[in-house]
Amino acid sequence: FTLSPDQAEIIAHYQITNDGQEELNGWFGVEFNFTMLAGDAEDRYYYSPDQTIVSPRLRSEGELNDVHTFGMRDDWFRFQLEMSFEPSATVWRHPIESISQSEDGFERTYQGSCLLANWALCLGGGKSAEFSIRVNITPTAKK
Repeated sequence: FTLSPDQAEIIAHYQITNDGQEELNGWFGVEFNFTMLAGDAEDRYYYSPDQTIVSPRLRSEGELNDVHTFGMRDDWFRFQLEMSFEPSATVWRHPIESISQSEDGFERTYQGSCLLANWALCLGGGKSAEFSIRVNITPTAKK
């Protein structure tokens, strides 16, 4: 992990090595849970310059393939959280919700978002794969 002294940024580098002789097939994934408010608000949403997100609100769920950059934007508080992947990743997303009972019955309340960046692995004996994830938070301009 590398922390930036000048900005709100963290970079994680991963190296996976198959020390065996037989081929290793599987998945490697890194899960992030971020809490942002108002999962159904139009001014809080997912974005990706690489992809079109059909349902971009934070309460949505879905999968994007071959993603280099993915993020969450809050236009109300004017900041964004952006993730960059090397190599490009598949990103799964779903809401984190609590369930409570009220006078109207059971209600779901959005608490945050679970993001899982993942890659298929196919490593021959003695081979390695490297991955990096950069997460940064930056202010955005007022709309």
